[in-house]
Amino acid sequence: MQGLKLYTLFFQSTLKINLPLSLLGCLIIAGFDWMLFYKSFFYMFGGIGIVASLLFKEVFEKADYFYYYNAGIPKRRLIVVLFLYYWLFLLLLKLCVICLR
Repeated sequence: MQGLKLYTLFFQSTLKINLPLSLLGCLIIAGFDWMLFYKSFFYMFGGIGIVASLLFKEVFEKADYFYYYNAGIPKRRLIVVLFLYYWLFLLLLKLCVICLR
């Protein structure tokens, strides 16, 4: 149970970087065309945003990985679970958008 909390904590720490970056990138790409915004958001948030947030954490918050490593979570597993979290989050978000149409 402790591991799940740590994975969620890491997900939340990357979400604060990924979400504003993805929203800004989609607004620039879409030019305030909302249909294009929705189509590009899932790709931006699920791909480029994850990589950008991981690069940010690798450069500026490198010491945070030691906290997870001391808790018994290696860096590779942390990144794999992060991708799974994001894709599950995107799947749920996409289902919500489909249901609201």
